[in-house]
Amino acid sequence: MSFIRLCTTRLIAGLNGARNGHQMLGIQSLVVNQCKTMIGVERMDPEVLKNKRKPWPYKTKPYYTYWHYLLDLDITPERFDQNTKIVVIEGNKASGKEVVAQALAKEFGLLYLKEPDLEEMYINHNGFDYRSLNKYIDELVHAIDEKMFYENPHHKAVQWLKMFYYYQRFEQYIDALVHLYATGQGIVLERSPYSDFVFTDAMHKCGFLNDDTRDFYFRLRHNTIYDLQRPHLVIYLDVSPEECLRRIKARNIPHEVNSKVLTKEYLQEIENQYKKRYLQEASRHSEVLIYDWNKYGDIDDVVDDIEKIKLDEWDPHLEKFEDWNLWEEDEFEFFRNLYTNKKYKLMQKLSLMPVYDVPSLWVDDEIGEHRDKIYKHMVPNYGITPSFDPSKTSLLTRLLRWRNTSYKEDTDFNCRGPFY
Repeated sequence: MSFIRLCTTRLIAGLNGARNGHQMLGIQSLVVNQCKTMIGVERMDPEVLKNKRKPWPYKTKPYYTYWHYLLDLDITPERFDQNTKIVVIEGNKASGKEVVAQALAKEFGLLYLKEPDLEEMYINHNGFDYRSLNKYIDELVHAIDEKMFYENPHHKAVQWLKMFYYYQRFEQYIDALVHLYATGQGIVLERSPYSDFVFTDAMHKCGFLNDDTRDFYFRLRHNTIYDLQRPHLVIYLDVSPEECLRRIKARNIPHEVNSKVLTKEYLQEIENQYKKRYLQEASRHSEVLIYDWNKYGDIDDVVDDIEKIKLDEWDPHLEKFEDWNLWEEDEFEFFRNLYTNKKYKLMQKLSLMPVYDVPSLWVDDEIGEHRDKIYKHMVPNYGITPSFDPSKTSLLTRLLRWRNTSYKEDTDFNCRGPFY
């Protein structure tokens, strides 16, 4: 199996070409020989691994300041190696992303992050499931999940469902960047906030998402997406809608098999958005590989292809990898500080945009107050965050407890309480 390195012209030629046996035509294979690229962990230079700084324990010592850098206590780039990269696996429903992502994580020593699940929003730290209270509140403010969407794509809360997915992907991507900067370990994710619009437009074209919701979504995306750094590598698993439907039927999950959403039309729209928009945009800033995955493929071939791609361009006049072409060492410290210490500010942007001009998302006072009243009286310990354990945190974190607690309370209320 050969790999496909995409530039915009090749991408347009290939994706607009004829499909013959579900294989991509019109894009030439290109092998790039160069000396610095990703490499399997078993083939890495032992001296490189030996001389790396130890990972910063960011989960127990979340605060990183410029003093760590100025006093030479912690220099971020000294943790980086050839595999300090963001890799995203993209594809349609049931395309096989999880298997590929896990295999690449093992081969290259990357942290694997599964696609976000809305249950992370709806089941709080005490194990209480907010969905159990849907029967007491208005349909618009239901805690809606993917299963409910598949069963009833015209449920009023579907308009908010799309926002919740973007919120989840956005936060997960920030967490991935924090991990990369603090440990030097690369990340492999299933999809990302950059490709989330693919599903927004597919839902809209199939009549599941209203015009005003779509408009608000892209305004929100524009206001937040530029705070992130784009992936180094995007891998797209090309699977026909017909094969996706066959796999969905084979795995026999009832709400998927009987879904009013997972139709050939919807899956075709997802494919169209990937090929007509996302992959072209992604190829400007990241390397893109496309594989015909209708009959799956050999992971070893994918690994071999990745090791032939140059993922460390340095040209200030090109868009490729411009998010990662940092001129000075302290720029790495800036981004690390941004994602580590100012995550709450980035997340606040998701809730600062008003929806009073978006009828499909607007929750009037009566509905909102009733929902809040139900939650307050029926959710155990509602509004109370987990206790702060000083024995498991650093002195700096304890001194800045007010800031950490404030962030935890805000996110817990906004993301686990009324959700919006």
